[in-house]
Amino acid sequence: MKELTELAIVEVARSISLSNDSPFDKYQNIVDLYSIQTNLSFRTSMSVLLQQYSTPAPIGYLMGLYCGIDDGEKTLFEPSAGNGLLTIATRPSKVTVNEIDPIRRRNLKSQGYNGTYALDASLEFHRFARKFDAVITNPPFGRLIKAANHNGFLIRELDHHMAILALQTMKTNGRAAIIVGGHTVWDERGRIQKGKNRIFFNYLYKHYNVDDVILIDGSSLYSRQGTSFNTRLILINGVNKQKSGVAPLKTTDQATVVKSFDELYNRISMHFPNKNNTLSKLEIEALELESQLLAQELGAPYVPASDSCVILNTQVPDAMEFEMHQAISRIKEDVGGDIDNFVRHRLGYNTKAELCRSLSAEQIDAVGMAVYNIEALNQAVIIGDQTGIGKGRVAASIIRYAVHQGIMPIFLTEKANLFSDIYRDLSAIGSAHLKPLIVNARASKTQIKDENGNVVYEALSKPEQDQIFEDRKIPSEYDFVVATYSQFNSPQKKPQKPQFLLSIAKNSIIIMDESHNSSGSSNTGIFMQGVLARTSGAVFLSATFAKRPDNMPIYAMKTAISELHA
Repeated sequence: MKELTELAIVEVARSISLSNDSPFDKYQNIVDLYSIQTNLSFRTSMSVLLQQYSTPAPIGYLMGLYCGIDDGEKTLFEPSAGNGLLTIATRPSKVTVNEIDPIRRRNLKSQGYNGTYALDASLEFHRFARKFDAVITNPPFGRLIKAANHNGFLIRELDHHMAILALQTMKTNGRAAIIVGGHTVWDERGRIQKGKNRIFFNYLYKHYNVDDVILIDGSSLYSRQGTSFNTRLILINGVNKQKSGVAPLKTTDQATVVKSFDELYNRISMHFPNKNNTLSKLEIEALELESQLLAQELGAPYVPASDSCVILNTQVPDAMEFEMHQAISRIKEDVGGDIDNFVRHRLGYNTKAELCRSLSAEQIDAVGMAVYNIEALNQAVIIGDQTGIGKGRVAASIIRYAVHQGIMPIFLTEKANLFSDIYRDLSAIGSAHLKPLIVNARASKTQIKDENGNVVYEALSKPEQDQIFEDRKIPSEYDFVVATYSQFNSPQKKPQKPQFLLSIAKNSIIIMDESHNSSGSSNTGIFMQGVLARTSGAVFLSATFAKRPDNMPIYAMKTAISELHA
C-alpha cells in the first residue's frame, strides 16, 4: 500500500510539473500536495533491508529545476529510483532509471521511462559512462563492509560511494543533484571534521564543480516521508577539469540549516541554470541577427537630456532613436528646461554636484521620465536597459524619491539576495540610512549585507512579522518595503502576505525589479495586476520585459500600452 501511495504522489506531482504554470507556481502546488499527503511512516521489510527513504516531492522537483531537465530535452539518469519521485520535473521518455527492488521496479515500468534497469548501483555503470545530461539520486544510507578506493580516496559510506559512481554517468558539462545522509560538522579551524565526510567532500571538490551543499532539517522537510533524518543536498555543475581543490572552509551559508520549503527554494534558485544556454533554433537565429546588426553599427548614440558630468555613451536602436529623444525633449521642456534640476529637487539633493556624484546622465534621464510619468500622467515607465547601464541605481533613486515625497515605496524582486544589491545602490546615492521592512522570513538569504559582507538589516522574527501583517500597516520606523514575488504567489491558499501587500499598496509607489517574472497568467501575475491598480505610480525594470505575449497585461495597468487599440 505504501508503494502504491507513493506512486500516486509521483503521478500527481508530475502532472503538476508538466502543466503550463510558472516553475514557482508549480513548486508551490507540489508543496501543497506534500502538505496533504498521508504520512508514509510504514516501512516494508524490503525498504528496511535496503535503507530506502524516499525524497519529498518538492525537493525532487527543485533538484530537477537545478539540473535543467524541465526543458524537456535533457536526458536524466536516476540510479536508485525508488518509485520515481526524483524524476517528476520532466517526461519519463527522457529518463533512464535503475532500481533493484522488484516492487518499485514494476511501478517504474508502468510510467513509461526510456529505460528501466535492475543493476547493482554499488558497482560501476560502464555502459552509461559520461552519457547523461543530468544525474539525480538519493542513494540508500549505510556503511560498506570494505572501503572503496576512488582515485586514492578511501570511501566507507554506501551513499558516498554510490554518489561517486552515479557522477561517473554525468556528461562533463552536465549537472547533478545528490542527497546524502547527515549534516556536516566542522573543526575549530573551520575545516570539515576529519574522517569520512572530509574525505568524501575533498574527493567531490577535486573532481567536480560543487555549486552548493545544503543542510536540510529532516524533522521539518522529511517527516511525511516516514523519517526525520537530516540530509545534505549537493549541487554539482560539471566536471572540474583542473582536477584540483579541496572542500572549502566553513561559511555562514554552508552552516545554515534549511528548515522550510521557502528557504530551500530561495537557496537552490540562486543556482538555477541560465535558460539562455539552451536556446531554441529560432532564438539562436534571432541572436545571430542581433550580432549582425550590431556589427553593422545599426544603433544610434543616445544623447542625454541631462547635463550630468558622467555620460555612459550608450546606444539605442535606430528605429527607436527619434521617438525616444522626442519624448525626453518634451519632458525636459515641461519641467522647465532643466531635467537635472528637476531630478535634484525631487530626490532632495542640495546641489547638482551631489546629483552628479550619484547618477549618470542616462540614469538621470530615466529617473526624470519615471517621476514625470508618476506626477503628470499617473503612469509607469518600463526601464529596459541592458546590463551595465544601472537599472539598480534608477530603482534606488525612485525609493529615495518616494520617501522624500512622503510616499511609501515597495521594492519587489525575483530573489532575496537582490535585497543586498538594492541596499548597495541606495548607499551609492547617499540613502543608506533608509530602513527596509523585509517581508520574507528571517534567513541568511534574506539578510541585507553591505559590500564587505556585514549584515546591516535582517527580517523580524515570525511573531513580529505576523503582527505587522495582521495589522496591515507599516510601522513608522520603516522607510520602505522589500519582498520577493514568491511571497505573494498563493493569494487564496496563503492570504496573509498578499492581503498585507494589497493594503499597503494604496497610494504607494511600487518598483518591480525583473518584472517579467511577475507577469503572465500565473497566480502571481494576476494578483500583481490588482496590486498595481491601487498604487500611485510604478516603475518596471527588465531587459526582457516583453519576452512573452502574456507578459504584457501587467504593463498595461500603468503605462500607455492600455491606450492601444486592436
